[in-house]
Amino acid sequence: MSIEAFTRGLQVIFVLTFNSVEDYTYYVNEDAVHLAFAAELGNAVSDIWVGDFVNEAPPY
Repeated sequence: MSIEAFTRGLQVIFVLTFNSVEDYTYYVNEDAVHLAFAAELGNAVSDIWVGDFVNEAPPY
């Protein structure tokens, strides 16, 4: 939990890392276990926030 007031009341975070954009794309769109988990998650939680980021240097 953050001491700053920017959590929007959310209390849990999961960070997933992938070796490539292709691996990430497969996970989001085709991985059967992830798709089943995502379908069930909607029934179990009241709010979801997803943020994607790339660990690369900015292009400037």
